[in-house]
Amino acid sequence: LRIYIDLAYALLNTNQINRAEEICRDAFNENPDSLDILYVMGDILSRKGEFDEAINYFKKYLVIKDKENKNPTVNLRIVDTYYYEHKAYNNIGECYNRLGLYSKAELAYKKAIELNGKESLYYSNLANLYISQNRFQEAENITNTAIKLGIANHLIYLLMGKALIMQGKAHEAIHAFKQLIQINSSDLNAHIYLVNLLLQTNQAKEAEDALKKIISSYPDNLELKCLMERIKFKNGDRQSALKFIQDTLNSNPTDALTYLKLGNFCIEIDAHTTAIELLEKHLEVSPDNADVIATIATCYAKLGRLESAIIGLRAALKLDPACHHASQNLITLEKKFKNQPAADLN
Repeated sequence: LRIYIDLAYALLNTNQINRAEEICRDAFNENPDSLDILYVMGDILSRKGEFDEAINYFKKYLVIKDKENKNPTVNLRIVDTYYYEHKAYNNIGECYNRLGLYSKAELAYKKAIELNGKESLYYSNLANLYISQNRFQEAENITNTAIKLGIANHLIYLLMGKALIMQGKAHEAIHAFKQLIQINSSDLNAHIYLVNLLLQTNQAKEAEDALKKIISSYPDNLELKCLMERIKFKNGDRQSALKFIQDTLNSNPTDALTYLKLGNFCIEIDAHTTAIELLEKHLEVSPDNADVIATIATCYAKLGRLESAIIGLRAALKLDPACHHASQNLITLEKKFKNQPAADLN
């Protein structure tokens, strides 16, 4: 049994997943009550994307372990996974999440936390689930719990920052990202979030100082360049921003993400017609991106083309009914801005 288990782990660690599954199935036939084999089989199947079957093996593991807990027996075998109930529940949560069974995933994550409240991964998985469902207050609450317990890592602060942003709590989000950067100063996304929030709260000098701390490490990063041009624009230099956009386009970028970033930058400098053109180029590669469609619709609204904007927002919601950006702005348009300028759209 030990040879089976050690070989299965070795195969997993060298990414030979199918062979690892064969070994585990052989072992399972000989040892159907082995906690280790049941757990490893669940791990293998989840990595293969066979989530339903993976859940079955993790549940079998939990059933056998429950019997062992109620009637402990003398076991001369080394069992690697003897105290892995909390990990099994977390893995079940991940499988349910991938299957779109979010209420079951939530219950599994909560059970993992109940069994082991010191594992930050379980809190971040639950927070991610809440954010994906637009349950931002609950995401804030669960990340705050991890922070109070003293187990927060940079991912916890990242998720808290995202949850705070979505609730309009910009100043609190700034604090969260500053905490994140103290833990992991090389996290590029954290710096980008921080600079964006400082600009959003009219702290241009602080934003410039924060940007200078990171931009030298990533001199070719387009998003950081866009942020620098945003700062120049805030300081009254619109021509620099327009030249930057044109120079970037003249380089004939092939990455669709470039058009997305430039399009979003154009929105920041109120160049909405150009933004629409650039974002439509991005859609040529990713036609089902509901967020981008909603952003284009918002640009139409800013230009006063409200009918086109409403059509676009409805199209975005048809693709993704959970698109927060689309639903929020559609309500705004239909209720408040039918006969008024759309300057207050997000």
